[in-house]
Amino acid sequence: QLSQSGRSFDLLIWFTVILCFADMVAGICRGQLFQGARILIEISNLLYFEALVVIGYLWVRYVYISVNNTTYFSMKSIFLLRAPLIIFTIIVIINPFTDFLFSINEANFYMRGQGVIVHWIITWSYFLIATIMVAYSLIIEKNRLKRQAMIPLLSFFIAPLIASLIQMFFYGVSSTQVG
Repeated sequence: QLSQSGRSFDLLIWFTVILCFADMVAGICRGQLFQGARILIEISNLLYFEALVVIGYLWVRYVYISVNNTTYFSMKSIFLLRAPLIIFTIIVIINPFTDFLFSINEANFYMRGQGVIVHWIITWSYFLIATIMVAYSLIIEKNRLKRQAMIPLLSFFIAPLIASLIQMFFYGVSSTQVG
């Protein structure tokens, strides 16, 4: 039986696999005009967007459990942590009707929508919250061994940040999943 942190970490890995697979499918189908290409591009991009936010949520959950050595979450904490994920999931579900996050043009190429900033804000808020939790725990923790065990949690933030900034500023470059 896995611990709560182990389950969170396993889900984190699985959603990372989903993220990479979705990005791969979107890349392979980009600009292709075969039967079903458009729906594959749409679904893979929706999965990609959702997976990134879920990964952020799961990372906060994993960090919280790891630094506090507890699986107890108050109802207020659960609500505050899940609310952005739930709101974003609704945005993902309605995107095919609104093109808020992205659209697929007639040549089957992805085009960012104005709501992509909402995606970045929610995703990076999760990563920032997790990083702040680790940094705060490092400051208040007196035990040197416990502090050393937290350092990898803090360094997790670096690679995704660099990769996401590259993807954000260089439109068309797909690097987030690498980070």
